[in-house]
Amino acid sequence: MTTDPELHAKIDALTAQVSSLAGVLGVSEEPVKARHGAVPDRLTAADVMRTTFWTTRLATGYAVEQVDAFLDRVAEEIARLTEERDEARRERDALR
Repeated sequence: MTTDPELHAKIDALTAQVSSLAGVLGVSEEPVKARHGAVPDRLTAADVMRTTFWTTRLATGYAVEQVDAFLDRVAEEIARLTEERDEARRERDALR
């Protein structure tokens, strides 16, 4: 069983991750369902930093499908982190 201080530290870290990622993307911190199927691997900050999008030849901008797929992964990760944070909070509250 996780100790109370460890649980608080985990909640704080998860909350910071969710808030930071949601703030960067300008989205809500609430869970969001992805438009496509679940992505098996976890999204990391390094993934976000390394991601590039192809430009299109017919119009200026990025390939919509590629951007949508990446944003779906980001949304899934925010949802996962939010759920993990909420679960940690429930565990903490149960210990009180």
